[in-house]
Amino acid sequence: MDFESNFWEDEQHGLINRFEDMLKEERMEYFDVNEFVDIIDYYLDFFQNSQAVNAIDLALKFHPSSAEILVKKAQALLLKSDLNKAAEVLRAAQSLDESNAEIYVYWGAYFLKRGQIREAKKSFSEAISKSDKESLVDIYYLISRAYRMESMFDETIRYLIDIYKLEPDNTDVMFELASTYREIEDYEEEINLYDEALDKDPFEELVWYQKGNAHWELGQIVEAVDAFEFSIAIDPQFTLPVVDLADLYIDQGMYQKAIDVLLYYLVFDTEMVTIYCFLAECYMKLGNYDKSIETYEKALVIDSEYSPVWFGIGEVYFNEQQYHESYLYIRKALKINPEKGIYWRHLGVVQMELGFERHALRSFERATNYAPNDKESWLLRFVSCYFGQGIDSAYKVVCQAIELFQSEAEFYFYKTACLIEKEEIPAAEQSFVQALTLNKEAFDDFAIFYPKIFAFNNFKILINTFITRDNTNENVSGDLLT
Repeated sequence: MDFESNFWEDEQHGLINRFEDMLKEERMEYFDVNEFVDIIDYYLDFFQNSQAVNAIDLALKFHPSSAEILVKKAQALLLKSDLNKAAEVLRAAQSLDESNAEIYVYWGAYFLKRGQIREAKKSFSEAISKSDKESLVDIYYLISRAYRMESMFDETIRYLIDIYKLEPDNTDVMFELASTYREIEDYEEEINLYDEALDKDPFEELVWYQKGNAHWELGQIVEAVDAFEFSIAIDPQFTLPVVDLADLYIDQGMYQKAIDVLLYYLVFDTEMVTIYCFLAECYMKLGNYDKSIETYEKALVIDSEYSPVWFGIGEVYFNEQQYHESYLYIRKALKINPEKGIYWRHLGVVQMELGFERHALRSFERATNYAPNDKESWLLRFVSCYFGQGIDSAYKVVCQAIELFQSEAEFYFYKTACLIEKEEIPAAEQSFVQALTLNKEAFDDFAIFYPKIFAFNNFKILINTFITRDNTNENVSGDLLT
């Protein structure tokens, strides 16, 4: 099985190389229909759509009456959601070969994109009826992909299960089905699939690795560690389980265990820059700053243009309160990768420490522009704006943040402060109630930020209603409210 797979991969790479050499040398070489289909599929599978379109155009010059090539053209058009042109091409293909089952699969995909579910199902049934035993699995797979493209995961799973029943040893289908379960966060079913596969072959390192990640998603740390360790034991040079096991240990605050895993991997590969970055981060977390910088410097020898290394050194210097050095290294990271939101956020924090408040605000703005879903950047941008630019500007920022983080209490608390300062008390009360409803525990930090809240009787009543009646001692001291 492995021999056949490797043989096909070698043959495919040879075919792609021939085709691309022809294009580079600007000469013409003959490829038959099947070869063109393989070339086009290769580009589509790797999301190289422009190359796929070029191959299709060239294929149609050689084979203008090929239904198979027209089907590929329809597929490419559907990926671009160019439905009208896709329908034209499908009709042309159908006029050439009404028995081609794939034509009906892509008619089904066309109808799915138009929201015509009944028509789509009819087309898929037609495709299945025109399939023979040998092609049925391929048709099921194409139908499952069509449903997946439209995020219709129940139908995707149904067809993948049908394939898996027909070919229980097909690991590609098993992984496709597992990834679909992961997409809908059904990690238990995903793990069940991996267990079935491991019953057949307990030495599949990729299956153990994926099983580890599924257990991690469920918070089953012991099981995740076991699975990652099995994967590493089978293939010590398989990077993914090493990195993820180390990441898991870091996430759990078990930095020395992460170091042990990473040092073990370095026995086999001393040129992996990301391993050194993980190691350096662990040393930093343990307070061993000299060792951390020494490790980052080893990473720089391997790749001086890898921005996380420069950023990491900046973080070490920040922890040592050497803010000027931290600034220089984070700036270097940003020179390499200027669109990394977290770099701008941390630069802003350093600038605050250096007293460059205006520059910090600009950095926080860039952080939210490049990483709009980073809550921490928005919180820092708001606070910086509140104290640096005034209430109106801060209010605009917090309203923008609430559009992105509608269930995060902190932003409603900050909005409350702005509304009080703007003397819009009824709106402030509404915002305050919303914040307390979402997360009353977040009130403690807000009270430190805006102690003025205790000066208003109406807000003191709300605090007593939401917080003090539940657990006065655990949240806000009763003395503050009297």
